[in-house]
Amino acid sequence: MKIPNWLKVVWWIILIGITTRTLLLRNEDIISGKSVPFDIFVFIIWVALMLAPLFQEINIFGIKLKQSIDELKSQINEVKNEISNKNTFNPTINLTPTADNKIQELEDKYSKILDNILKNKGITSQTEPQNTFNVPESNQFLFATRFRIETELRRIWEYSIGNNQEKRRTSAISILRDLTDNRIITKDVYYPT
Repeated sequence: MKIPNWLKVVWWIILIGITTRTLLLRNEDIISGKSVPFDIFVFIIWVALMLAPLFQEINIFGIKLKQSIDELKSQINEVKNEISNKNTFNPTINLTPTADNKIQELEDKYSKILDNILKNKGITSQTEPQNTFNVPESNQFLFATRFRIETELRRIWEYSIGNNQEKRRTSAISILRDLTDNRIITKDVYYPT
């Protein structure tokens, strides 16, 4: 039979109350030196009852006063689990990129702010920013060729199997794989030998 915890606490309080009352009634005799062995026995029981919550096991005159601590340990483990569950919080913040029409506005705004800061600090720009790059003609031709090939592959892919509702861009490798898997282009294009 498992005794509820509240009943154990009530029983413990009642026993402490009885032993304390007995010691208080015998207080005058104990102080005057007229104590009997019963007073010492009651006092030892009273001390044991007061210390019982602090120790798992007390042994007095061969009588073991053992406190069941397994239930308390399981409750502590449950509390630890709840605390660890509450501490694992992984916030996910999705930042959408700036819209294309706002980029130019932001560039102008920050350019003005930067110019004002540089002007206030007395810093002048020694070189003008270059908007053109020195790219060899052969590289420009290769880039234009690759761009046209990818544009045509994307057009074929969107017409035949592409998902028009999907807003994100699909890589050229994924498009080639889809076209090859669906046998729209031959494997020689995707896996050149």
